[in-house]
Amino acid sequence: TKVSGNGFDLDVSLFERLIQSGFKSAMLNVQHRMRPCIADLIRRQTYPTLEDDPRVSKYPAVKGVASNMLFLDHSVYEDGAGNYEITTKSNSYEASLCVEIVRYLLLQGYRHSQVTILTPYVGQILTISREMKRRMKDVSAYVSDLDQETLLRQEDVNDPDMSTVVQAGDENSIRCASIDNFQGEESDIVVISLVRSNAQGSIGFLKEEQRVNVLLSRAKHGMYLLGNSKTLRLSQKGKHVWNPLIEIFEN
Repeated sequence: TKVSGNGFDLDVSLFERLIQSGFKSAMLNVQHRMRPCIADLIRRQTYPTLEDDPRVSKYPAVKGVASNMLFLDHSVYEDGAGNYEITTKSNSYEASLCVEIVRYLLLQGYRHSQVTILTPYVGQILTISREMKRRMKDVSAYVSDLDQETLLRQEDVNDPDMSTVVQAGDENSIRCASIDNFQGEESDIVVISLVRSNAQGSIGFLKEEQRVNVLLSRAKHGMYLLGNSKTLRLSQKGKHVWNPLIEIFEN
């Protein structure tokens, strides 16, 4: 990948390759999705000239919460921290927090379809769906076909936690998705589990600006991130991405 510096830059999209080859392109300068405070993150990281359509300034405030955008900082390590043989990552502490935040939002009167949980790792999807089944008997985690396929490739199909994943969404299900399989989609409120929390500053996918941009640009009305800011700032390859973003949350 381009990030690793080896191989054939497989993380560079076809669209980027066309532009780099000299094809004509035009930048869209006005966004119609995010409320301005969320768009500020994208302006800081990727698109400094991005403008807001007037309509996004008229979104209602998220009910029952003092802020429409928060970074909930913690220091609880990810599951199996220090075990480098694990292929996908999870964080049980963040999973339980995600479920409780969703429960609270539903109690404020939001429909299940208005709330989405995003995470960089499919392993965390499974952990969240397990916690949701354990803590909320009448709510299930809905996973798209693409994430379901990835789960089946990476997880044991006989794992009892696989039974907690619902493939077809209904009125009592909450969408739980990986970053890669939520591109082009949006949700009124997004709860984000960053997962990575360790003493080494190892953050995996979260050092990639493109993925972080997708992660932070899916929410319309409200966005709530769960993560370990110390781990993000320790990352040698990712601190340039996260330091300015964390500063916005701190201010």
